[in-house]
Amino acid sequence: MFWVKRGFAAVAILLVLSGAGAWAGVGGRISGVVRDQAGKAIPGANVSAREAGTGLSYEAQTDGAGYYALPSLPVGRYELTAEAAGFESYRRR
Repeated sequence: MFWVKRGFAAVAILLVLSGAGAWAGVGGRISGVVRDQAGKAIPGANVSAREAGTGLSYEAQTDGAGYYALPSLPVGRYELTAEAAGFESYRRR
């Protein structure tokens, strides 16, 4: 888990990275759950993945359980950002 603190609030992002799909390396998927420091899900958080080589961004929003998924991503290196009201932005490469 990774924690980003701002005042009394914190956000944690659990990443579940999946390698190339079953279709011979066509792409991949990034999914996970956005939670606060107490482990409570953060619904409505904006999550984006920017591919370093092309600069293309892919976006998702967490559901009521804090879950997000970015399916069918082209193979590449990504920077993941999560933002939610009341929390500091989180970035990870």
